[in-house]
Amino acid sequence: MRKVILVLAMLLLVLGGCKGKDKSKVYYTKEGKVEVSEKEEGKVKEMTVTTEKGTATLKTAKGEIPEDLGVPVYPGASAREGGTLSISGDREGKRGGFSSTFLTTSDDIEKVIEYYKKEFGDKAEFYEMTTPNGRMASFTLGADEPEKITVMLTQNPDKKVTNIHITKMMEEK
Repeated sequence: MRKVILVLAMLLLVLGGCKGKDKSKVYYTKEGKVEVSEKEEGKVKEMTVTTEKGTATLKTAKGEIPEDLGVPVYPGASAREGGTLSISGDREGKRGGFSSTFLTTSDDIEKVIEYYKKEFGDKAEFYEMTTPNGRMASFTLGADEPEKITVMLTQNPDKKVTNIHITKMMEEK
């Protein structure tokens, strides 16, 4: 229960965080320390938790597309507001992490599907379905590897856009 409260308190610090330009605060607890920083007027917020068992970092960004996605970004796609989240850490000498980026394009989902089919070829598992809200498609790379990447495409017929969600999971074995 105490760990849940600590995690919730840390998330509140990150989301409510420091205001202004390039500020950082450090908080100490019995379990370790929490460092919260905000850069460029709230564009990037980062929180690092350090304990005797390891370190974890949570990072959020507004309107930025990370360079280390592991897959190409669809040409002309733009980052959605609050669209990037990454978590990385180490425990007992093993590193791992997760990143998630939300993008959008005004191109039709079919055009985006064809782009990623051409980019990935037979390296990705491809799934597609139609729902009452539009079409969905996903590409999965490295399903049995330490680094797994999923590109999920969803059609938004109301806004006439295609949403692109890129997720990368990394783990050391």
